[in-house]
Amino acid sequence: MTAIGTGNGQQSNSASDSVTVTVPPPMISVAASANGFVISANASVTANGPVNSYVFTLSGPESGTMPSTNGSASFTVTTPGAYTVTAVGTGNGQQSNPASDSVTVAAPPPPPPEVSVAASASGFVISANASVTANGPVNSYVFTLSGPESGTMPSTNGSASFTVTTPGAYTVTAIGTGNGQQSNPASDSVTVTAPPPPPPPPQAPTVTITSATTGAPAADGSVVISASAMADEPIANWSWNISAGTGGGTSENASFTVPGPGSYDITVTATDVNDNLTGSATVTVIVP
Repeated sequence: MTAIGTGNGQQSNSASDSVTVTVPPPMISVAASANGFVISANASVTANGPVNSYVFTLSGPESGTMPSTNGSASFTVTTPGAYTVTAVGTGNGQQSNPASDSVTVAAPPPPPPEVSVAASASGFVISANASVTANGPVNSYVFTLSGPESGTMPSTNGSASFTVTTPGAYTVTAIGTGNGQQSNPASDSVTVTAPPPPPPPPQAPTVTITSATTGAPAADGSVVISASAMADEPIANWSWNISAGTGGGTSENASFTVPGPGSYDITVTATDVNDNLTGSATVTVIVP
């Protein structure tokens, strides 16, 4: 800078001095965040820009440096803990103030457990068993039944049982809880069929007297009656009786002697082989 003064109608000599004008350094700020094990940082100019480039420095359980021309940087770490990201910008040939921000990297939660379930039906009882396939342990389960009937059952041992009354297709779904997290829902299907009706109670044998014939009278007037019977199933024992007279039989055939003319009732009783049940039949024989 040069100065010339004027006085008494005359100009003074020129006098000069020099000075240097400098541009102040840029000022920046930085914001850091963590998503899992990835730390992201973004710097911005707060004064005296522009800034043409940045250098980001990470310090903490792990460290690193990353240059950037767009004000962004990303660090991937493997160790949880407290980290500091510091950014220094360069613009107008000068470095900015160092700007820092802190962030905490937390260990991600363990993966949720994975379970499977197997269901089976015995009559109207549906049983289900769950097991851990990955990322155990599992401390508790909730079983849900859906289909013609529905229900829910908690379990600590991985087993559940539902009793239904309606045949049809059912689905059992199990969800386990472990490490503070719920597992995937695992399902299995089962069909409930109505059991066959019980067999009918055993029936007594049906006995039929197929013939009863009289012979010629003897000299004393007595008459022999011959009788035969049949049954609809195997017989273990035959028993014959007549209302008057003598004789009988232990098979399907019998013979009786009656004293003379009259009306006689012949009864046969048969006991079956399998169930010890009896059936009987009676016929009336007229002897002229």
